[in-house]
Amino acid sequence: MYASPMTNSPRPRSPLWMVVLALACEEPMHPYRMQTLIKERGKDHVANVAQRNSVYQTIDALLRAGLIAVRETSREENRPERTVYEATEEGRRTLHAWLRTVLSTPAREFPDFPAALSLLGPGMKPAELRDLLEARVAALEARLAAHAGPFPELPRMFLLEEEYMAAMVRAEIAWLRGIIDDLRTGRLKPPTEAELRRLSALPGAPTEAALQSAMARSGQPAASPAPRRRSTSEPSRGGGALPAPPAGSGSASVRSTSEPSRGRGALPALPAGSGPAPVRSTSEPSRRGATRSARPARRGSAPVRSTSEPSRRGATRSAGPARKASPDR
Repeated sequence: MYASPMTNSPRPRSPLWMVVLALACEEPMHPYRMQTLIKERGKDHVANVAQRNSVYQTIDALLRAGLIAVRETSREENRPERTVYEATEEGRRTLHAWLRTVLSTPAREFPDFPAALSLLGPGMKPAELRDLLEARVAALEARLAAHAGPFPELPRMFLLEEEYMAAMVRAEIAWLRGIIDDLRTGRLKPPTEAELRRLSALPGAPTEAALQSAMARSGQPAASPAPRRRSTSEPSRGGGALPAPPAGSGSASVRSTSEPSRGRGALPALPAGSGPAPVRSTSEPSRRGATRSARPARRGSAPVRSTSEPSRRGATRSAGPARKASPDR
């Protein structure tokens, strides 16, 4: 008897473990007999025996686990030596526990077909995907015909696995035909770049570089990301931004050149092609002079005479006759 922690495992390592242990519980037999019964009873539909030594490897594992034991070793004439195996008491209890667990509790299985479906992306063309799924439907239809028999007159209890697998295949074929029809009519199509970008905020979203690469492989032109809006405090490329005024100093407003200054009037702008600005007449009072003339004269001071007003002495002289020239002395 071999002690091993695998004897208390709630599930077998593989379906072939259950099949081989069940054959050993049925009666003592050698590996070649086991292989023959597996094919004759159709157990190769539920257990993988594609490799020739699969049964021998499983027997060695069950032997190390203490679930089977060597009953005898015999050699017939012109035949190789054969070892006969039988189930132990621990093996019988383990097989019963395995059956109860597997029948009542679904296993977390990882088939490759759902894994391939989960990896579809923009690079898969709808026409190519439709052709691949149509090929899968054809293969499943051939498998469905194999599950249908013909079988000898067996009780239904011995054919439940074939009934279950046929139902699963029919359900998959119906689902695949619906997907193929959606691909043909355009109801199902690869995601667009806009749809992928809407998922960018979710966990597991692709990076910008991965998105650009996926769009390039799919043949869709990938739009460049939106330009970053520049802050008002960020300096432009052409020159540095003006420094912000210190707090409390107030921002100085830039005065337009056409705006007159407070102290003195600005000259009017010249039209294009005109000559130099005209010289202001001395007889035109400036604003400063106008302001001064508008003020009352101080007491005791003579009034300011206008430059354009003739003096009284000059006017008297011009009105009178010219003096007679005196003879030279």
